[in-house]
Amino acid sequence: VSERLLLEQFLSQHLFTLGYSMLAFLVGCALFIMLYRQAKNLERSRLLSTHDALTGLHNRRSLNENLMTLCRDSMRVSKPISVIFADIDHFKQVNDRYGHETGDIVLKAVASAIEGAALRPMDFCCRWGGEEFVSVLPETTQEGAQLVAERMATAVRNLKIPRAGNITISIGIATLTLNAKNLDMDIVSMADQAMLAAKAAGRNQIKIFGANGND
Repeated sequence: VSERLLLEQFLSQHLFTLGYSMLAFLVGCALFIMLYRQAKNLERSRLLSTHDALTGLHNRRSLNENLMTLCRDSMRVSKPISVIFADIDHFKQVNDRYGHETGDIVLKAVASAIEGAALRPMDFCCRWGGEEFVSVLPETTQEGAQLVAERMATAVRNLKIPRAGNITISIGIATLTLNAKNLDMDIVSMADQAMLAAKAAGRNQIKIFGANGND
């Protein structure tokens, strides 16, 4: 009888230990899952605050937060910085004629084409708002920016989007070699002015700030 009692006590103790270990394991798993979900939610919130939900590009807020750093980095190595401002031509007509669903497809396709044409990891592409996109090219000359802009324009012209017709963009380029005296100049606004000059000249083309009196 005593041996049986000892065996029951032994089994009882080990079952308790096993149960406690299983409970601790399950609690640990639940805690890990909770922390993982919290981390994913925080990352999702961070991305939503810095990236455009439709196109996946950086948003205007993200550009505003990073532009000065990008400018200072180019100034530190004594190299120019360039900005490309692109606007989809006749985009309102696309929305009015084919609907906003098709318009969203166009926006995503153009965003992908623009980002794909900016080949370097340091290049910063964002959706400025509506159908406008801004790309910041650190350590890039005017000639280099023009090559990137031409790749963008060609990539957009080559898009084949059902029902959307031929899609083109008007592009403005601004380039500055920054120093302490001109660091506060609004290079994005300069590129925007050049883009408006491209619109005024007939769209589907590239204009450079300072050329043709658009400064």
